[in-house]
Amino acid sequence: MPNESWDTAIDPKVVGTWNLHKAIKGRDSELDFFLTTSSISGSVGTATESNYCSVNYFLDVFARYRRSRGLPATSIGLGMISEVGYLHENPEIEALLLRKGIQAINEDELIQIIDIALTNTSTIPHAYDKLAGAHLLTGLEPFGLKEFRKKGFEGTNPTLDDPRAAVLAAALGGQADIA
Repeated sequence: MPNESWDTAIDPKVVGTWNLHKAIKGRDSELDFFLTTSSISGSVGTATESNYCSVNYFLDVFARYRRSRGLPATSIGLGMISEVGYLHENPEIEALLLRKGIQAINEDELIQIIDIALTNTSTIPHAYDKLAGAHLLTGLEPFGLKEFRKKGFEGTNPTLDDPRAAVLAAALGGQADIA
């Protein structure tokens, strides 16, 4: 991929986020929140989309950067969203993903996730990562994972050891061995 194509893909998110951060410098105490929406691809990767994965990872890390300086920030790594946006406009792609067993959230669920992100005042410390609350992940559904476990698939999955996956780990009964 030529540098120009790379920059065209990532600059709006990187430059836009940095400019917003600079524009509110000194007034951060007046903010109730600083929210970015990224993609789960920034955490788990997607073949052939390195620029997309990288720029979404940047948003996740940028939220940690702000939090490390005592500033408000949360990044929500979104999985598949149905009924609106790109997938709604491309139903053949949505159907393909659903056939592969990928679970989507709808617009109402997205609003609920944003509400949780904006109102989360938890002070529960994470054993090894005090900035874990800066990044929330969606798109990892526990039900299919439970079914694999019932069929005898086992293995260590470091994703469940990550504090960002605490809700998923709890849904699986606190067990971190899955296929």
